[in-house]
Amino acid sequence: MLLDQEGPNYITWFKRQSSEIKEEWQTSLDHSIESEALEPAKFPIAVRDDSPENTQTSPPTVHLETAVRLANNPYRIFLENDGSDRDFVFTYSNQQQLKKLRTLEKEGLLRFENCGGITELPRKIQQYVAKHPLNSINASAVFDCDASAPNQPSPQSNAATAACTEAGVEKFRLNRRAIENYLHPSWLNTWVNENRTRKARKLGLYKAFCGLSRDQKAHFHMKDGLSKDKEAIAQNTLTLYNNVSQENRRKLNSGFGARIAELYAKDWIQEKDHFTHGDTWTEVNGIVTRILALSR
Repeated sequence: MLLDQEGPNYITWFKRQSSEIKEEWQTSLDHSIESEALEPAKFPIAVRDDSPENTQTSPPTVHLETAVRLANNPYRIFLENDGSDRDFVFTYSNQQQLKKLRTLEKEGLLRFENCGGITELPRKIQQYVAKHPLNSINASAVFDCDASAPNQPSPQSNAATAACTEAGVEKFRLNRRAIENYLHPSWLNTWVNENRTRKARKLGLYKAFCGLSRDQKAHFHMKDGLSKDKEAIAQNTLTLYNNVSQENRRKLNSGFGARIAELYAKDWIQEKDHFTHGDTWTEVNGIVTRILALSR
């Protein structure tokens, strides 16, 4: 926040800067003033060159060079996979949000970072924040809970949560097992019935899936089906499906396939009139809304 743009100290300091720095600084300043009028800044930073940088003060104190770099760096959204996960974020955005996300990405002001899986996400975040402590305010992470049952996130998901907390990066862990568990049943119905071969192989699975309870749908392994959890089910350490008939368990044994999340890339899903009710929309669109507020 600039306290006195007309003050003699500021004018003297500004005149000492190179023409390139002056242009970048003035552009950032103009944008900041305009944005501040609409919504107060989330992270104020003091910029001064007459003392050492100190990121532990409130607000943090940085040199102009650092401030310019932070202002020019894109806001980063760390994802397990930047293909389907990116499309997932787009799908659960309303039309205004979708347009904004695409514009920010096109202009280089927002970047989706592929971590290559949830086990790599902590390392990627640690590397990014290690470059400069204040990088943490310029990033978020969205990842699965990988829970085979309610409130039982996987150790890998817990490690990602801990890494974000330690680094000071805003974290968004999904309540359902994975992004595939947010596919609307009507979308799955369209996909199953798109061709005869798929319908013959997957219609029984789809009908059995639709008969599951809310929690069972939320934690069913959409790619591999119950076969993914067969040991836990056999040992009765996973009891979520105890009330499912043996016939339906057989149909649910194989899932919808490794590429089912690619449905999120379909234009007829991303650009359709979205349902704006239900717990999935409330949860994920809330994440999108928060990320857009943080990235401005």
